[in-house]
Amino acid sequence: MTVGGVSILMIGCEDLYLDRVRQATVSWPHEDVSFDSALEIALTNYVTMDWDYVRSRLRTTVATERMVGTMMVGVSRRVRSRARAGAVRIPARRR
Repeated sequence: MTVGGVSILMIGCEDLYLDRVRQATVSWPHEDVSFDSALEIALTNYVTMDWDYVRSRLRTTVATERMVGTMMVGVSRRVRSRARAGAVRIPARRR
């Protein structure tokens, strides 16, 4: 993307989510600020996130980094469960 003649790179919410999930494995099963960050990303983007992409990346991580990948799957499962419950409670905006 170019803004005012300057090229900028942006990370997608899915990759940011995966990064926070990976960071949350450090203190897993204790929930820390990285877990909270992953939850915030999932909650605010739940409807628009490409969850198929997230699952695919998690499968790849399990295949290449078994221990970390397995923990990431557990973190992601808990985050998504809470985000799903939170998304149901948030009323839709009226336009």
